[in-house]
Amino acid sequence: MDATRPYILVVDDLVDAADSMSELLALWGYDAEPHYSGASALEAACSHRPDAVLLDIGMPKMTGFQFAIRFRALPGCGTIPVLAVTGHKLLTRQAREAGIDHYLVKPTDPDLLKELLGRLIVSLKPVQLRTESQRLGKRQICEQYVTV
Repeated sequence: MDATRPYILVVDDLVDAADSMSELLALWGYDAEPHYSGASALEAACSHRPDAVLLDIGMPKMTGFQFAIRFRALPGCGTIPVLAVTGHKLLTRQAREAGIDHYLVKPTDPDLLKELLGRLIVSLKPVQLRTESQRLGKRQICEQYVTV
């Protein structure tokens, strides 16, 4: 992980979708890490606080809504941008209630996504966020939010 580049969690149960989105984000200069389940992504967020999350909604075991609620409950994650990138239409009300900031329907316009991420992340200080989250000693706190 490159601490000088914004770190983005990509959460999608479809391996090809998560991997290709992570590769695209890497081309744009982000440090993107694919996760194929909500539980795996929550564990990653406990270890390294992300600067943003791209999230599928329709996942087994833990939906995107359930992930967002648990992610928002993690220390230091209340203001991190969470963007739904999903094939599910008309679920924007539930997304807002779960703490999702933006709702994009697949196939997403890559230019729109790039511009939106740039606006959201430009004001963040990724290195400062990660350093602060590591200082919190959050591992024990996070364990209660990760279990499915």
